[in-house]
Amino acid sequence: VHLFDRSARVRACARRLVGQGGGDPHEHYRRLVAEPAGPSPYAVAGLAECGRSEDVPLLRELLAHPVGRVRAAAVAGLRRLDAVVDDTTLLALLDDPAAPVVREATRSLLPVAGRLDAEYLADRCRARRPVATRRAGFRLLRGRGGPVELRVCVGLSKDWNLALRREAQAAVRTWDWQSALSAQEADAAHLGALLDRVNHVFEPFELALLRRRLGLDG
Repeated sequence: VHLFDRSARVRACARRLVGQGGGDPHEHYRRLVAEPAGPSPYAVAGLAECGRSEDVPLLRELLAHPVGRVRAAAVAGLRRLDAVVDDTTLLALLDDPAAPVVREATRSLLPVAGRLDAEYLADRCRARRPVATRRAGFRLLRGRGGPVELRVCVGLSKDWNLALRREAQAAVRTWDWQSALSAQEADAAHLGALLDRVNHVFEPFELALLRRRLGLDG
């Protein structure tokens, strides 16, 4: 039973003891994952911890499992095994109804966030989306720079979700507005309109100074 304990440390100890007793922990995990009643997510995690590439196809099948935590464990397991999962599959998981799946998909996408479609990520941030999806989209969008990220940060600066609102406001305050103008990501009038939408983020003197630097009137 300890082979599929929720603690990774306990699972590791159990595997060592099973091995010392002449058993094969990997085969135990294979059987546990194949149980008709459905695998425990911790059995899926244990299977990935055995580190065998031959288990990749089985973990891929579990991406469609009806239990969210099993799907999440499969995503984490594939990442642990350095198995290639195409961006399209992982992006689709950002809309998964189970928050743990969304979080694991986000972790897998973070190293390649720069090549993802910024508009797709921005759409995940819309208010009609589940909170987990919105957080994932914003997390993957952050740090890219450019007009899409700025637009989303401005939009979220008054968001109902406190965590998203605070992160968006912090991004707006530290945004390099002058570089955005110099890089012609937007003209001064457009940046001025965005500043009007985030005047609640700045002190009046800060806003006036920023507008002057952008060549805007008072």
